Amino acid sequence: MICSRTDSLWLRRVCGLTAGALMLAAVSARAQDLPPEDSPPEESLPAEAAPAEVPAEDMSQPPKSVEVDALGGLRLGGMGLMDSTEGKLPVTLWQNSEVGAVTARLLAVPDQVPSRALQELERRLLLTAVPPPATPDDQADLDFVSARLDRLAATGDVASVAAFLDRIGKDFQHEGLSQLRIQVDLLTGREQDACSAAAATHGDDVEPEWLRLAAFCRALGGDLDGAGLALEMLADQKAKSPAFDQLIAIYLKQQASGDAEDKPGPQVKSLKGPTPLVLALARRTRIKLPADVLSGAPPLVFGALADMEDLDIAVRLPAAEWAAARGGYGLDRLAELYAAMPLKSGDLANAAARAKAEPGRSTYINALIYQAAAAAASTEARLAVLRAGYARARADGSRMLYAAVMAPFLDQITPDGAHVAAAGDALRMLLLAGHMEVAEEWYGLLGRQAAIDNHEATEQVTALWPLLMVWAPRPDDNLRQPGASSVSYSADYLRDWIAGREGLPPEQRARQITLVTLLLTRAGFAVPADLASSEGIEGAGFDLAIISREGRMGETILECLKLTGGGLSKLAPDAVVTISDALRAVGLDRDARRVVTETLIIQGL
Repeated sequence: MICSRTDSLWLRRVCGLTAGALMLAAVSARAQDLPPEDSPPEESLPAEAAPAEVPAEDMSQPPKSVEVDALGGLRLGGMGLMDSTEGKLPVTLWQNSEVGAVTARLLAVPDQVPSRALQELERRLLLTAVPPPATPDDQADLDFVSARLDRLAATGDVASVAAFLDRIGKDFQHEGLSQLRIQVDLLTGREQDACSAAAATHGDDVEPEWLRLAAFCRALGGDLDGAGLALEMLADQKAKSPAFDQLIAIYLKQQASGDAEDKPGPQVKSLKGPTPLVLALARRTRIKLPADVLSGAPPLVFGALADMEDLDIAVRLPAAEWAAARGGYGLDRLAELYAAMPLKSGDLANAAARAKAEPGRSTYINALIYQAAAAAASTEARLAVLRAGYARARADGSRMLYAAVMAPFLDQITPDGAHVAAAGDALRMLLLAGHMEVAEEWYGLLGRQAAIDNHEATEQVTALWPLLMVWAPRPDDNLRQPGASSVSYSADYLRDWIAGREGLPPEQRARQITLVTLLLTRAGFAVPADLASSEGIEGAGFDLAIISREGRMGETILECLKLTGGGLSKLAPDAVVTISDALRAVGLDRDARRVVTETLIIQGL
């Protein structure tokens, strides 16, 4: 039987013209042109995507690869990109855990984790090489690895996902890992690898997703007729994808006319909903990506766009902010982009005013604040612009990221009596960023000023007291871990703080008092009966309390991520206490204190 391009879709299937066959032929056609396996791919995107921070440290390079010989043999689930020392997690991370339960918990983690402390903790969990959970077979182990990488991909960290996939190799069969590898190969300029993998894993697939890739692979190999055939098969299915359809037409035209590879592509006005394949086509067609390319983009595409050094910074910076807010882009690299953003004439000198005048989220204003803080001629000017930006971030819900990026400016300031008015905002930003030791310096300033009858300082000492009490040594803490030395507990301090809550809406006031008294009681402080909350502490997260008592650290972390999925502002007092207790029970005391502090600040303290 001879098939023509006018044959029906069904007949083409009979003839074996599947997506996999088309892709395989494209790969074979260019086999002689492929570089050696150890050669860098041509036209690759920048591979330097910084992972987010390991606690209080901002990382700018993907961690080195590590392998673990687990359970007497090498299991992929025991591999990672950092060892247990770098990840600050023990080799017993998955002790007493069963792989199926762990995989289910990984899949249940929300897309966005609202706590910076938990983002960092999750990242360490995903990347640390330790013996994997007990597993009955290789398939369950692969499911575990796939779930880990899916979570990492959700942060937009292309480089770490690519490094992890390279580490585990290709000598296995797993649908999820294979699809992820194809996406990453397309995003990082390894299109030939993507075509080879797709041909091997989807040889009989005529679904639109794979036919589009087949068309691209044929065109990439110079087989324009084969590419056209794949497109006709798509047309038979009436499977439209505006972004892909537009770019594949441009690419085929360029290939047919023999356009030079350094000739800029045509202007494209819109490119909403880009997939990794669309981004690969955009790179091959050499088009200038339009501003709406971020609309509907999946996480890995956001990360890839953030890595494109030749991309318009007005497009690149929002992508970088998106990934950084999820822990998938290094804060130092985001700061570099803020510093590189061109500013309008006169804005730098009026940054605080601009920040106050323009409500809503704006990457431009964030960059303006950053540059103004860096260029400030005095500490007072720096604090003024940082506080203006913090007020914006508080209003638009981006305080966590704002504080993390701007905290290094506060680290450079030695607080004194002239800075009392700014102390509250500075201290909150430092605590949100995890810079507790510097935050305590600011609280110490307020205490000294209050001691000499500075009324404003006295009010702030009272209002901020619960935040520092989170870091105070506990009466029942046998380890006597270092804590805030400038704060102490007394029932009178608690009564003063409660009295200062009178101006709040009744529901918010009751919620704050319940949370603070629960935390103090659970920490072992003597809260008077008339102030103590009557709420239970295990009404939420009952499963979390059980697994933490059993010492299942990895599962405890994952369950904490799940419980915070609705946002810290909505987290019930008993849930906060349960999360704190659980993290402490498995030895993550500092992480527990950070999560509690973040929640208190987000809930209005």
